[in-house]
Amino acid sequence: MEIEYLNDEHYKVLDKIYNIIKNKDHCNLLLYSRNNVESIKNKFLKVLQFIEPSNKQNKINGEFIYESSEIYYSINCKLNKPEIMIDFIKEITNTFNYYTCNKHYIILENTQLLNIKTTEKLKKIIENSFQTSKFILISDKYTHSLSSYLLTIVFPSLSKYDKKIYNHCNFKLKPINEIIKKIFDVYENNFTIKNIRDISYKIKELAIPTTEFLIIFMNEIINVYNVNIYEIVHLITLYDTLFLNSFRDIIYYESLFIKIYKIIKT
Repeated sequence: MEIEYLNDEHYKVLDKIYNIIKNKDHCNLLLYSRNNVESIKNKFLKVLQFIEPSNKQNKINGEFIYESSEIYYSINCKLNKPEIMIDFIKEITNTFNYYTCNKHYIILENTQLLNIKTTEKLKKIIENSFQTSKFILISDKYTHSLSSYLLTIVFPSLSKYDKKIYNHCNFKLKPINEIIKKIFDVYENNFTIKNIRDISYKIKELAIPTTEFLIIFMNEIINVYNVNIYEIVHLITLYDTLFLNSFRDIIYYESLFIKIYKIIKT
């Protein structure tokens, strides 16, 4: 089973969000991004859809525009009048989601645009609706007047190089897939340290970007083997960090491949 959010350029942040919201009693969140705030909602929904799939619909109710599914309501503060939005949110929070027997998710985009009066009203709603709703606020301002009521998650800006790596259209998939195929063959038929070391040297020789390789390798493991998905994700994330500014790539690759082998065969 492929986890869509793991293919995202911010997969580490999204995995952190997953580990928070898989607990149904989690706190409300403020998702902060200095750039491209509009994309953060869709990133969050990738995680939410993995936990609880649903079918979204775009709706217009008079002058009010929103998106909804069986489990969430998404409202863009840029597109709606504050007074209409507040009344709509009050209506949602006054009801329980009997369809899923879970709390409503209320996602508010561009909350940095709300004035003081509207923010105060929203604050009261958040305080009084903990039994029926969870709030996900999205903003391009790190210091937010509602910050004390929310857990802030930061989506860091990516370099042009990072963005290129995560553009799957530009991936050099053939050599990567061939290497992964060889790793799996070694796992199944001839596991030796020498074979693992040879593969590690080959990756270094081909100068394949590490993060690019790790993402594809991670998804292939999850698709091919019956493993604990989150154990694999956390291990790959750890090694992605170790590779940064490292001059010991071959040793780290060997170590990673051996640990993955042990997980698969346990």
